[in-house]
Amino acid sequence: MEIYERLAENIIRDYFTPNIKAEVLLDTILTPVIGDILTVVGQKNKNLGINGEMKLLAKEFPMLKVPKEDEINYRNCNADYLMCDAESVYFVELKTTQESLDCDQMINYRKYLENCKDEDQKFFDVSGAEFIKLLNHVSQTGYSSDNKNKPWNEEESPEQDDLKRVFEAVIQYPKYTENKGYGKTKKIPLMENWANEEDHHVDDAIAYLRKNKAVSSKKYLFTAGQMLDHMKYGEWWNCNKIKLLYLVPETPSDKEIKEILEYYQKGFVIIVTFREMMEQAYLIGKESEKQKLKKYWNWVMEILIQCGLY
Repeated sequence: MEIYERLAENIIRDYFTPNIKAEVLLDTILTPVIGDILTVVGQKNKNLGINGEMKLLAKEFPMLKVPKEDEINYRNCNADYLMCDAESVYFVELKTTQESLDCDQMINYRKYLENCKDEDQKFFDVSGAEFIKLLNHVSQTGYSSDNKNKPWNEEESPEQDDLKRVFEAVIQYPKYTENKGYGKTKKIPLMENWANEEDHHVDDAIAYLRKNKAVSSKKYLFTAGQMLDHMKYGEWWNCNKIKLLYLVPETPSDKEIKEILEYYQKGFVIIVTFREMMEQAYLIGKESEKQKLKKYWNWVMEILIQCGLY
């Protein structure tokens, strides 16, 4: 038995095993082709509002939960995928059952969708700023995303450079905080024209995390690396359209998505079913062939069928 046959057999068994999260299993195998899947489905169903090629920016993207009044906290929930097309940024949720549609999670997403009403609000003003705030908190760099009281002395730079400065600050943190006085430490170097550099931030993050045996929240540095490596794809960081996309077994009722129904009706929430995905399986295979993933996609499709998702 070849290794991928053995792996498929175990994935299917685990899918039906109690207390094993099915979403985690499918998330892992769908990741290499999730962009192709949503690109093709969007091309065939123009009503979804997907504009062009969908690109995966990061996985398990953290979003701070809605705090109670006057509360400051860094509790967060994660979007399964952070993705973008030619004009929008998407929080993508993978659900293997209708029962896994989470009301509290929807309330938290609603906070971000409300910003769609304000055309002046961009991704870096909302989710991007909160990610920087969270990364700053877990890395203890002392960096403030509002550009005030910076821990190092440097000239003002475009908002797009915020993420790069945080990434550099975390990488250099042990070296530049010997005196423990954040305002008096050496200047953190800022690489110029970083958006045009080769994709190396994820590799840098992995090397740093491996060397320092960093776990838990420190791994948000890897998320930052993923985002930085995709900065060259258009203007997603400056995008003012934020959408929520659910990949689910069947179209949910209005009652099941009542917390975000208003935004669904306005086109800010997109529903894609596994049936739609499987109906476009051949075209997805052709799209995946460009990345030499056609055989892989056929393997994934067989697993989805055996799991009863089509």
